[in-house]
Amino acid sequence: MKVVLLPGNSKENKAWIEEIEKTLKKECATKVIYYEHWKTGEETINIEAEVKKLEQVVVKEGVIFAKSAGCLVVLKGIAEKRINPKKCIFAGVSVRWAESKNIPIKEWLKKNKIPTVILQKTEDPAIHVSELRILLQELKVENYTMKEIPGNDHHYENIKQIKELILKGA
Repeated sequence: MKVVLLPGNSKENKAWIEEIEKTLKKECATKVIYYEHWKTGEETINIEAEVKKLEQVVVKEGVIFAKSAGCLVVLKGIAEKRINPKKCIFAGVSVRWAESKNIPIKEWLKKNKIPTVILQKTEDPAIHVSELRILLQELKVENYTMKEIPGNDHHYENIKQIKELILKGA
């Protein structure tokens, strides 16, 4: 099994995603997507550039784990039929941030037919889990499972729980 890992927008996510990769390496093949804007010093991810990278590494049997802005890269790739993974696992879906940047996240969510597990904190500032549930129901999104975890921030620090979700979901 191959797992592609996409962190959030901020460069502070680099060490976190590498920690997740390290815990998975013994049990499956992994590939971290490192964002171009981290090298260039830009503030915000170039979603199109990262989808192009993702197209090169995602295989049909593969699983994608993405956090926050990484979810947007994956959703765009799926919506445009450029990637077709076996399963997605999302942490901290960043609906509010996407909308503030005029990113069509609702359209992309509607087009996602890939089985997806969403790990969202109760009061994640990117969108509370209850609001996300309502949004997905309103959009008639299917093929997803919601896992609520307590918390009121956008940090998904429980590496062990994430590893178990990825391995169980694959």
